[in-house]
Amino acid sequence: MEYPKIKKSENNSSRKTKKAIRNALVSIMQEKELSTITVKELTEKADICRKTFYIHYGQLNEVLDEIQLEFLEEAQLMLEGLFNNGSIINVCDILASIHDLVVKKDSWYYDLFESAYGPKLIIELTNILSESLYYRIRPIPIISEQQLRFTCKFISSGLIGMYYDWEVSEDRIELEELAVIMTDLISNGLPDKIEKYVPEFMARAEIQ
Repeated sequence: MEYPKIKKSENNSSRKTKKAIRNALVSIMQEKELSTITVKELTEKADICRKTFYIHYGQLNEVLDEIQLEFLEEAQLMLEGLFNNGSIINVCDILASIHDLVVKKDSWYYDLFESAYGPKLIIELTNILSESLYYRIRPIPIISEQQLRFTCKFISSGLIGMYYDWEVSEDRIELEELAVIMTDLISNGLPDKIEKYVPEFMARAEIQ
């Protein structure tokens, strides 16, 4: 999956203004849904006039879209770097790299994760990881293509979903410990002591 490249040709004044706009939007989104935020509210928070806002953006959605595209573009490049070197896929490396990106200095990614927009960002990140895993494992003919896609999406959903829960939790374990737990679940499935208590409706499905 390819994401549109963000235009880099901006002068310092433009970058400073757009940074103020982004800061203001993400800050307000900690308290309100995007659909309830007005341009007037944002410009007051950013300490700019409405005309200045419309020089850079046509509507509020464009601000959020730009931040999202930058995040996903960086995430894609980061995962390609992890998977293209031919080394064994390491859950700890994946989680650590994603975390480094989320808390990257001078970015708005962490604040977005903690806003109501966080789950939407998680879906996109899951899709990127799933595609990256698929193209990394595909050359190894072990299962059908359909099974492989389902497997990659299942693993990616688990990893990204657990990372998101960990990131927004107030009482959390070390990231390395989470990686160990996830690696064990991916490799070995549910522990025997837990599996025997799983309800019958969650028992292993068998193809007739």
